[in-house]
Amino acid sequence: MIDRKPQLVAPLTAAALIAQQVGANAIRDGLFLSLFAVQSLPYFIAAAAVLALVAAHFSGRLLTRLGPTRVVPALVAANAALFLVEWLLLGSQPRVAVVLLYLHSSVLGGIAISAFWSLLNERFDPHSAKPLMARVAGAATLGGFVGGVSAERVAALLPQGSLLPMLAVLAGVSVVLLGLAAVLA
Repeated sequence: MIDRKPQLVAPLTAAALIAQQVGANAIRDGLFLSLFAVQSLPYFIAAAAVLALVAAHFSGRLLTRLGPTRVVPALVAANAALFLVEWLLLGSQPRVAVVLLYLHSSVLGGIAISAFWSLLNERFDPHSAKPLMARVAGAATLGGFVGGVSAERVAALLPQGSLLPMLAVLAGVSVVLLGLAAVLA
């Protein structure tokens, strides 16, 4: 008998993670360009790249030591917490909030998504999981579309920074989905 839980939870989690990443990158870029000169962008890209190298090495070791089942929910929960911190800082220290958001969304979001795929790869046999992986990839694509459209609508209709707590909630939903997907472990 086929367990239906991964058939539903894995695609939903992928959609939520990608929607969150697209939304985070949209608000990151919008806030960055509203507070910093465009000429400073290459420096931020370089700093994020250096931080990503260090973080990728560290996350690889963490995944090896603790396994994706424990690491992925922690990474996604850290994402949620950082969105809330950035939202709280945005009113009083907007430049600090945007620097943190820039580095956070450029580094941690991608690592969390990569670790989610490691979780799927660890749990499922690649050959027998082809249909599931196709659904996960399709749901991720849909999540990217929904994340982009939603980010644009939130930015157009709500005050600046309103997307950050919504991204925190979406990350929280992802953590809950990962908890429901204990069968993926």
